[in-house]
Amino acid sequence: DEADAIVHLAGAISVEESTRLPAYYYMTNTLGTYNICQMAMTLEGRSVVTPHLIFASTAAAFDPISPYAKSKIAAEEIIRQFFPKNHTIFRFFNVAGSDGENRQVGPSTHLIRIAAETAAGIRPHMTLNGYDFDTPDGTCVRDYIHVVDLANAILNAINAGPQNTPYECLGNGKGYSNLEVISAMKAVTGIDFTVLHGDRRAGDPSKLIVEQVSRLLTPKYSLQDMCRSAYDVTVKYKE
Repeated sequence: DEADAIVHLAGAISVEESTRLPAYYYMTNTLGTYNICQMAMTLEGRSVVTPHLIFASTAAAFDPISPYAKSKIAAEEIIRQFFPKNHTIFRFFNVAGSDGENRQVGPSTHLIRIAAETAAGIRPHMTLNGYDFDTPDGTCVRDYIHVVDLANAILNAINAGPQNTPYECLGNGKGYSNLEVISAMKAVTGIDFTVLHGDRRAGDPSKLIVEQVSRLLTPKYSLQDMCRSAYDVTVKYKE
């Protein structure tokens, strides 16, 4: 049987960890993508006639100061070489929220999930890293996208076929500082949890916001929706 599309979402994603383990990130994200591309060319030895490779890259590629970002940029180039006319490269901005049933597993690394766990009492407090960035309130500014919006964009890509553009951005086109995100979580949950001050993390740029949202995306969920759904699913599965 032939494949309509191959969706490559696997990868190591921690900016901070990548500064400590750069070789691991190049092995996982770059060499791993090379291996997937080779495998995608044939399925059980049979040629795939029109493979469409959909790849999860990152907004960090716009300001590549970490091994994580650089490993993803290299992976993008590999995909363009293997599938010059059959690829869609998505640059994901910060993905958050839940559909109400499914949850993220593994260690928490993203702000909204960490804030949700703190509001739910799983963590006694959380640490906000960096108050001296070149932003209005001194904390990082990021663009966020609800996981359901992101999943729908991937489905749209499967149905629409290869975009063959340099990349397609998945975000809302709006920037929120870390302090604004924490304030949103406190507002939707009604819980004034403790936030400690921490130092900057290596590899963190000051600001990442979508300049042009992909036409494959129609955002339906707000930052408040992301915070509320992340908190609700955290409480639902709280042990």
